[in-house]
Amino acid sequence: MIVNLILIGSLYLQIKKRFPGTFLILLSFFMSATGNVLVFLRSSIPDLFSIIVANVLIVSSTVILLIGFERFVEKKGIQIQNYMLIVIFFLVHSYFTFIKPDLNARGMNLSLVYVILSFQIAFLMLKRTSVVMRKITSPVGIVFFAVCTIQIFHIFSIWQRDSSVLNYFKSESSEAFYLLAWEIIIIFLAYNIILMYNKRLVLDLSVQEEKFSKAFHAAPFIIMLSKLKDGEVFEVNKSVQSIAGYQPNELISRPLKSPFESGGLIK
Repeated sequence: MIVNLILIGSLYLQIKKRFPGTFLILLSFFMSATGNVLVFLRSSIPDLFSIIVANVLIVSSTVILLIGFERFVEKKGIQIQNYMLIVIFFLVHSYFTFIKPDLNARGMNLSLVYVILSFQIAFLMLKRTSVVMRKITSPVGIVFFAVCTIQIFHIFSIWQRDSSVLNYFKSESSEAFYLLAWEIIIIFLAYNIILMYNKRLVLDLSVQEEKFSKAFHAAPFIIMLSKLKDGEVFEVNKSVQSIAGYQPNELISRPLKSPFESGGLIK
């Protein structure tokens, strides 16, 4: 989790304000990492921090991640239901921590919230976004679809578990599988977010290149691009044919001074 936070932090420093929602994605990873650190400090800090604060941070980080993704794909959504979900999660988790301690109930509460939130993110990245953007966001959507599926199985696993289990870290071996699956998913998530940003950069560059190309060739006057070092022409717009009678490929790779010296362009 800490490694993923460093990776996303590095991405943020490179991208900064180029794309909306980037800071929220970084904030989400920071909150999640903080929550996981508090969970692993359970034996040395009060339950209020290691269970309640930690898990509320982790759940809230997923909501922040959803909002960040919505801004990235420019598909604003309503979040009031998710804010209410965080409050309900907090109340249920507090009840099964302090009033009626029950590890299985807490695990089911957390898994159910993950199912709801991960489904929303998967639906956003796979369906709500535009067709063009979907090619970029679909890997992240697939990751969250996997999260949703695994958490559904986790709920059924908890349902059949011995209710006398009180220590999460000493629970049955099936939990080891879900923990391992979760760590793998987190790694894939960070990788696919970085890949998503790289693809978005390539897409934006290709769009800008296409716009420049159209403007370049539609200009009603001659435009020639040459190297500063030796004056070699590497691009000429199409107006050179109608104005000066040259084909663009006749001028490319020639020094810029040659056409002028021959009197072909300017007499």
